[in-house]
Amino acid sequence: MKIYLRDTVKLIHGHNSSRIKNSKSEIYRIEDMTIDLNSMYYLPNVQENNYKQSNDKTQIGQLMFNLNTYQAAVISKQNSSKIIDQNFVQIVIKDNSLDPIYLCYMLNSSNMIKRQESAFSQGVAVKRMVPNDILNLSLPNIDMNQQKKIGRIYALQIHEEFLHKKREKMISSLVNQILQNSIEEKENK
Repeated sequence: MKIYLRDTVKLIHGHNSSRIKNSKSEIYRIEDMTIDLNSMYYLPNVQENNYKQSNDKTQIGQLMFNLNTYQAAVISKQNSSKIIDQNFVQIVIKDNSLDPIYLCYMLNSSNMIKRQESAFSQGVAVKRMVPNDILNLSLPNIDMNQQKKIGRIYALQIHEEFLHKKREKMISSLVNQILQNSIEEKENK
């Protein structure tokens, strides 16, 4: 059995950044989404945050969806209280019927969702996915415990990939420094 997002979520659209009056406000950007995606492993039980709806600012535990990259992330503490711009929609889960990290996994990595997204973009001209298309996506109807397990494993996988990339950068930097020091020693002799 499938469930449709239109029955379980509500979308709140971001603001046009040129119309944001307070220039001192921080705007939620794609870089912030990357940080949030890598930080999901450290989130507390976001199901209990109850998704208090905010008209224009991010809050810990909210699920954000980027309309340009079709990527989702759950807001971390580091990126709370930022203004949501027009490239994002906030996905508010009604009645705690879906685990946000599970839904994040489904939107980011599920082949089932990728096929549906692809169907929305087919035609003579490549069409961008619009917020209404998100509401027409369907998911398998699985119980909350299974959703939480899938979400937790997904968050762990993303975190492990992040740590692996960080380690690779550190090793590369260390090797480059050793090589540079070796060259400098040869030049000084």
